[in-house]
Amino acid sequence: MSVEPLKYIRHPGHGTGTSPLRAARLPLLVLLHPAGSTERDFLPIADGLEGEWLVASVRAPIEKSKEGFA
Repeated sequence: MSVEPLKYIRHPGHGTGTSPLRAARLPLLVLLHPAGSTERDFLPIADGLEGEWLVASVRAPIEKSKEGFA
C-alpha cells in the first residue's frame, strides 16, 4: 500500500513569501476541516489573526464527494 502526502494550501496573506529562516520563527496554525468540506473552507479564519502566522489548511485524504473530503 502506498501512502501519498497530504495536500495543503497556505494562506496567501500569512507567511507567504517569508524566507525559510524567518518562517521557522513564526507560529504555525494548521487548519483541519470536518468531513464533507475542503481545505479552503476555513481559510477565512486566518484573516482574523493578529500578528504574523504561518497558516496551512490540510485536505483530508478520503474523497467523500466532489466538494468534500473526510
